[in-house]
Amino acid sequence: MKAFLFIQLSEHEKSNLDSFLQDVLKFPEVRSAWMISGRYDAIVELVTQDTKHLHRVVVEKFSSREEVYRIETSIVFDGAEQRDLSALLQLNS
Repeated sequence: MKAFLFIQLSEHEKSNLDSFLQDVLKFPEVRSAWMISGRYDAIVELVTQDTKHLHRVVVEKFSSREEVYRIETSIVFDGAEQRDLSALLQLNS
């Protein structure tokens, strides 16, 4: 099961966003993590066995961190990917 965590850090911890991202990449369930603009500071992509595993990861590895102010979790139901980037690369030529 794939899920995305939209994470807002507490105001005094935003300067440590780089170290937060590097730290969460050590969790085996984390596939990728990005610093973003807007309401949230980071998005983390997770892969878990099921919803119980997802809940445990969110509570034990993210919500319990003192620098995390808010988390919004979105479960991925289905997806599609654009793998052919040749048109984009031609625009920059």
